[in-house]
Amino acid sequence: MSKRNPWLRPAGSDGLIPVVVLWNQFASLYGNDWRVLFPDDAAKIAWQEEAAALFYERGIRYTMVSTAMNTLRAEVRAGSVPLGLAAFADRCLPVFDFEGAFYEAARESVRTGHGTAVWSHPAIYWAARDYGFTRIQSIKWSRIKGEWVRLLAARLQSPCPAIPPKQEEPVYRRGDAQLASATVSALRAQLAARAG
Repeated sequence: MSKRNPWLRPAGSDGLIPVVVLWNQFASLYGNDWRVLFPDDAAKIAWQEEAAALFYERGIRYTMVSTAMNTLRAEVRAGSVPLGLAAFADRCLPVFDFEGAFYEAARESVRTGHGTAVWSHPAIYWAARDYGFTRIQSIKWSRIKGEWVRLLAARLQSPCPAIPPKQEEPVYRRGDAQLASATVSALRAQLAARAG
């Protein structure tokens, strides 16, 4: 288990551990039906570690969990069977094809330099930019899966800025000082936009 996993570390001003809070929310939601599934502390800790690892791997943040938990509270009735961990994790993530988005990012990042890329969602563009357009072109899905899901989930969680407009290829003419000055200004503006 990674020590960097935020699900296992105290958070906020109260210092509560998110995965423990989540377990307690399930316990209050399902009552005795939940507690019966975990007869001792070892079973409870095993569930918490599994939940933390799964949520970290999928890039699920606590704000995503609280939204899914609110939906679940409205659905649960007396005698409801407790929802499994993987099913709950699926509810936390937006319905999105992360693998398909990765392949789109790898394909379109090649075209970004030429100004011909077509992105289906701004979050895919920004996640690809966060990872690196050049790096994403040469990596396999199986190697990037965890990191890609975290990057894209983070971008999907908040509104993304618009995809920058396509830049026209500059036309260079020998000895044209005005064109050279305009090109240098345009390059400076691009560098400033990337730094920001």
